[in-house]
Amino acid sequence: MDRLKAFLGLPYPLAPGINLYSPTINEIGVIGHVDYMINVQLSLFNKKKILLDLFGIDEELYNKIEHEDDYTVLIDHPDIRNYIAKALGFFVKDEVVYKTESQSFYVADKEFINKTNFQSVASIIRKLNAVPDDIGPGELRSNKPNSKTAKLLEEMKSFEKKISSGDDGMELKDICSILCIAPDNGINIHNIGDLTIFQVYEQFERMASKDEFNRALPIWANGHWDSKEKFPEWIKRTKT
Repeated sequence: MDRLKAFLGLPYPLAPGINLYSPTINEIGVIGHVDYMINVQLSLFNKKKILLDLFGIDEELYNKIEHEDDYTVLIDHPDIRNYIAKALGFFVKDEVVYKTESQSFYVADKEFINKTNFQSVASIIRKLNAVPDDIGPGELRSNKPNSKTAKLLEEMKSFEKKISSGDDGMELKDICSILCIAPDNGINIHNIGDLTIFQVYEQFERMASKDEFNRALPIWANGHWDSKEKFPEWIKRTKT
């Protein structure tokens, strides 16, 4: 992925007419953080997280398909693939449809995702949304494995407070709020909504590194820094 494009808020071009976008905070706010996280998880094609965490299927049933291909399992059920298509549409800002004859997802008349490329596209979506490999809305697991899909998705909304960003339990709102009061970055409550989720996490990571450096500097200057402890540095590559 071109990290510079993502840093500038530019879309990632997959093919002519098909772009992947890192959504802005405003766009996430419109649909709600819970629905956004569900869109992310559905778009990553991880059958374990989708079937167990989102749809709450029985673990015994899941064990029977655990070793089967993620893509094949997920597109086998019409409801699940329709939800995936809708989720993908959020990140391409266009309608995504599934075509049974080719077993592929399409944007207009262009093939978008198939069994061959689904992992690479999912990887780009993950990076554009600054989602680490081990982070997902696992807290959304249902205790009612027999509930219908529509009811499950409705119940998920009640779990909003349980979703965290993975940064010390802080939610996206908290990260945005911190960036808004951080000095000298030009970010405030009136313009943070225009930033993409990638930009927000990247800026937060950089700010946190610099804050750690600023806190350590006077300790070092006064001769109280433990020489065995590595001095924090903020001029470095970000993980985002």
